[in-house]
Amino acid sequence: TFKQLFGQTPHQYLTAYRLEKACQLLKATSLSVTEISGSVGFESLGSFSWLFRRHFGVSPQQYRQQNG
Repeated sequence: TFKQLFGQTPHQYLTAYRLEKACQLLKATSLSVTEISGSVGFESLGSFSWLFRRHFGVSPQQYRQQNG
């Protein structure tokens, strides 16, 4: 199954992929956090920001300031 191959569920894999893509966009573009959230597939800015902070330990805006 997928989890045996990748060590995570398909949903976890997709979420991690979207968050990594968001990191790339935060570093390389001047798009707003809201625009990035939508462009990587999150319907809710709040859930995107919460998951981003949970995964990386900082908000998307803080990440951009530290890595931009």
